[in-house]
Amino acid sequence: MANNMQAQARQVIQQAILRHGGMARYEQVDRIVCDVTTMGGLAMRRRGLHADFPLPNRVTLMPRQNQAVLHDYPAPGRSCLYDNGRVAMVGGGREAVFDSDNHRQQMLSVSRLRRPWTVLDAVYFFGYAMTHYASLPFSLRGLKVVGLARRSSGDWRTRIDVEYPDGAHTHSKQETFYFDDTGLLVRHDYRPEVSSPVARAANFLHEYKNCEGLLITERRKVHFRLGRLVTPLIVMDASIKVREVMYSSPEMAVISA
Repeated sequence: MANNMQAQARQVIQQAILRHGGMARYEQVDRIVCDVTTMGGLAMRRRGLHADFPLPNRVTLMPRQNQAVLHDYPAPGRSCLYDNGRVAMVGGGREAVFDSDNHRQQMLSVSRLRRPWTVLDAVYFFGYAMTHYASLPFSLRGLKVVGLARRSSGDWRTRIDVEYPDGAHTHSKQETFYFDDTGLLVRHDYRPEVSSPVARAANFLHEYKNCEGLLITERRKVHFRLGRLVTPLIVMDASIKVREVMYSSPEMAVISA
């Protein structure tokens, strides 16, 4: 039974990879440049958005390398870097000095969970979350599948529960992905551990943009959930505008998805 579940999950993930542009195209993605246009909801206000740290504007994502640059952040002339769990602020001609090998551990301390985020806390969150999102569904290949469900109607047809290895920079060790009948990723459930150890989130994906064959969602609405039940409470509503997807091989722009 377990082997059959794994095989079915691999088929669904492969369909999703093809639906979102194909692995060959994703493996040639060098960077994705986007603007964060809006971000609202209770979760980020509670953590100090606009009061203790600003909303990033221009962000360059390198999802395959798990890296990001927040340009002119937290102020013009400075930038912040996220690199596989490490964060740093640069500017004024200085080299990047990363504060720790794993900023997540600092954020998960009891004292940190009780107070607003610092700028570098926000950089860690924006960095890992946005690179994680940009890697989906391609990064699901090879992960341990711990649950699978199917249904014949509705806004999603297949639900897959996966488990990430220890130390992965994701929202939580176990996350759930929902796909429609074409393989499009439409919902993503998780526990936002660095924000709240008890919260449960249902992240709905909207407004996909076709970037030379690569599908990237430009809006996410995150609802608070109780178990699998989605409540009307919106904890985050965020939009981005994809400005450019740069490929390491120019010919990738004409590969059919």
